Amino acid sequence: MHLKILVLLLLVCFSYSKAEEIDTGNILDPADEWTLEDKASITQCSYSGTLEDGEVCTGSSSIGGGYNENDGGKIVSDEYSLINQGLTIDEIQQGFDYTYGSTIESHVSNTNVLSCNSTNGDCKDYFTITLNLSDQNGTIFKTHEHTVEMDYQGQQTYEYLATLDPNFYEDVSFKMDIWSVDAGYTNGYYGGIISNPFLSIQYQTVEIITDIITDIVNDIVFEEIEFEEVSFEVVIEDFFQDDLTFEFDFAPVEQAPIEIEMVEVEEIQLEIQEEFEEQLLDEMPEMEDIPEPEVIEETPEEISEEVQEEVQEEIVEEVVEEAPEEVEEEQEEISPAEIKQKIANKLMASQKDKMSTEAQTTQLALMVILADVGFDSYLEKQIIDGAFYKDVGLVDQNVIIDYQAGILGYMDYGKINEMVDSQWK
Repeated sequence: MHLKILVLLLLVCFSYSKAEEIDTGNILDPADEWTLEDKASITQCSYSGTLEDGEVCTGSSSIGGGYNENDGGKIVSDEYSLINQGLTIDEIQQGFDYTYGSTIESHVSNTNVLSCNSTNGDCKDYFTITLNLSDQNGTIFKTHEHTVEMDYQGQQTYEYLATLDPNFYEDVSFKMDIWSVDAGYTNGYYGGIISNPFLSIQYQTVEIITDIITDIVNDIVFEEIEFEEVSFEVVIEDFFQDDLTFEFDFAPVEQAPIEIEMVEVEEIQLEIQEEFEEQLLDEMPEMEDIPEPEVIEETPEEISEEVQEEVQEEIVEEVVEEAPEEVEEEQEEISPAEIKQKIANKLMASQKDKMSTEAQTTQLALMVILADVGFDSYLEKQIIDGAFYKDVGLVDQNVIIDYQAGILGYMDYGKINEMVDSQWK
């Protein structure tokens, strides 16, 4: 226990990353489990005795002195993903090495026959090992191909080493195929015998020290905690044997009728019109208080008729008084607009709720009454002359051409290129 705590403290004080070299070993299946194409057989072969487990024999050519494209036989492996082999994305992207190849057995005739380019008959046999690398989308991004002329007898193992540099692939898959042909000979299975194909990956794994610390902490904590199984027995007694029933008597709810009083704007406007006329009559100066001598007056009957017939016309009244000392004074003139505004203020002041429908309608009606401007006269006006301006051409002038103006454009382009290039420095 104390030793683990001491190791934990040392790891915390001296945190580091530990890299380890890993070799996956051969990840390929035996050759006789691959897909066989053309003249490839796991049951028959014209030399070297009976085929053993893991061996595939290939066949002849269709012509003398060489071979055609589909001659001989080929085996094709499955696709092997490195993620499925246990590598992480980080380990793939840091780059790795890989070793691949196979054992190929050759017939004894290959030691004494000529090469295919020197004869029209039986010639030396060939084999080809091909390895394709594809990314996580199945796109092949790298291919290795090795073709060998077989000039030996018996088995030989061919091994190749390659490296994948640091990359951005999220997965890498390998797929291999091996082909061989008995070149220049048109009968039997005297081609190469394929066995022991192999592919191994060599990479570095990085074990973060924090993972080790977490494991140690978990060991320390869980070793000190003892877990006991606790069980509880719950007994529920039946207190009620009979079913309970409840009855509720709800009195019917009477729905009170809802009445909404709609206010007609036209009726309110007529009422405001009548009230406005009455207030206008009350605001007019009393004719009884004015002396009779040399007074230009209008009778109350005439004023009433004017107000009732034409509220919008101007009301002009001049009152002249003559004092006992025979001094003439001019009566102060009151404009119709002031009288209308005063009456409107009184009517609006009588409204208690300024935001009510009635108050808003009253305000609109007063705005109509107080408006002294009519727009009918504007509608009768028309624009007789539709020509608003006269198009006059400019007189030809001698224009000075600046031949150096293009230099400024090139200077702008240069500055822009400097700005673009600066972000990569």
